[in-house]
Amino acid sequence: MARVAIVTDSTAYLPEKLADRVEVVPLRVHLGTRTLTDGVDVGPSDVVAALKAKLPVSTSRPSPAEFAAVYRSLLDGGADHVVSIHLAAALSGTWESAVLAAQDFGFGLVRVVDSRGTAGGLGYAVAAAHAAAESGASAAEVQKAATEVIDRKSTRLNSSHITI
Repeated sequence: MARVAIVTDSTAYLPEKLADRVEVVPLRVHLGTRTLTDGVDVGPSDVVAALKAKLPVSTSRPSPAEFAAVYRSLLDGGADHVVSIHLAAALSGTWESAVLAAQDFGFGLVRVVDSRGTAGGLGYAVAAAHAAAESGASAAEVQKAATEVIDRKSTRLNSSHITI
């Protein structure tokens, strides 16, 4: 049975029980002049406090080298494939960094998924992929489990009648 490892980024805000079972690559958070690691030395309450204090707040993506190191570690550690699910490409360069890193590996060895969202939407896709991987699904099936959740979310949002 192939072992498929799951990777995501810190914008998924996974519950601890799931975050302990997948690999989470953190973004960097810039609060004023300080640069901190998301989920490690800065959390949502810190960002809110900085915004209230009118400090500039921004994020920066992990580098392709950071993703490549995580992928290599997982593959060297016994994974046969990696499915890497990330923050929307339209919102961040995180997905692009993951794609660039995946190119260092054989075709199909690392599959990168654009969640087309963040936070809850991304987290649900990661949870679905993790469940599929735990049940022994192939890398293609794990990727499909994530994309089906993403597609259902997008369909619901696109079919909503919201007037602003």
